[in-house]
Amino acid sequence: MNRWARWTGLARGARPRALLASKGVAVRSGQPLSASAAALPGLTHHQILDLVAPFTRRGYRVDMAASQRQQRRLLFMPVAHPDDRFTGLEETLQLHSPREGYYRLQRSLQRPGGPCARLLAEGAQPGELLDRVQAVAAGEHFEAGCGFELARSLRVEPAPTPRGPALAGAALQLVPTDALVQTDALTLALQITSGRSRSAQVQLQARQGRLQPLPEDLLAVLGWDWSLLSPLWARWPLPVAAAAAAPPPQG
Repeated sequence: MNRWARWTGLARGARPRALLASKGVAVRSGQPLSASAAALPGLTHHQILDLVAPFTRRGYRVDMAASQRQQRRLLFMPVAHPDDRFTGLEETLQLHSPREGYYRLQRSLQRPGGPCARLLAEGAQPGELLDRVQAVAAGEHFEAGCGFELARSLRVEPAPTPRGPALAGAALQLVPTDALVQTDALTLALQITSGRSRSAQVQLQARQGRLQPLPEDLLAVLGWDWSLLSPLWARWPLPVAAAAAAPPPQG
């Protein structure tokens, strides 16, 4: 379980519930937009030029055809992301301005046939967000072994202080948001909620066709952290999901 704890941050002392579900649960990063934020005008040509300037200086080109000016969302052309261990990685950036003076930068990394990993940074200065994203190597996202490849998505956020919330200029930490393990036959997806009291859901699916009936102690044999599978629907075959509690992220 050491590798599981490393990649997920799930508490070993918590007793998760194991569930069976027919559909995955979509988790979106960040906070929902308020009505006033949703009513903001689209980005102007001059605003776009200002926003993309730090990206242009580092070789990124905005994809105006794919961007959504009215939704204040800019997409950049995919670029090759060189990495010695994971060849063929392609990087795509997306910059979103849900409200004035606030930005979300998301990096997506993927190679042909492999799982996708994302990195999210939020703040007031797009150039600083790009610095944070580029400081995280692809090796923080990916791991591969005999017959499997794992992609971990992360969020960059200020580390909390010992006495309370993070302060301005505080050190940054990487917080797992979701992960995907891919084999020839199966895909295991992990989704982790945000906040100090986090929970997670695991979903196991066949890559082709449908998953066959599974023993109810499939996860329970991993240790007392896991419970029996509990079917939510009466009909087999179904994908598998497991909910689990997780500790606050570590610095």
